[in-house]
Amino acid sequence: MTLLDLDNGTASLEMSSGDLDGVLSRLARFGAVTIEDRATYELVKVGGEEFLYINEWDEPCLISTAAAGSRMLATISASGHGQRVASG
Repeated sequence: MTLLDLDNGTASLEMSSGDLDGVLSRLARFGAVTIEDRATYELVKVGGEEFLYINEWDEPCLISTAAAGSRMLATISASGHGQRVASG
């Protein structure tokens, strides 16, 4: 897994296709996880935060929509031995 810091204070957790269950399990420490299907992505809600799960070309990512969600992703990325990459 790789956590990419985005310019707008959000982050994208890049992962392999098989990583999603583990990521959602780690996110559950912040609260109940709900997933809503949308036309081109899935909206993941946990602990009052929203994330976009996008899986294009078998390269999935989970994108935070706010800084608090970015901190959640940083926490689970570190616990999963992920790498963090700053943008720009």
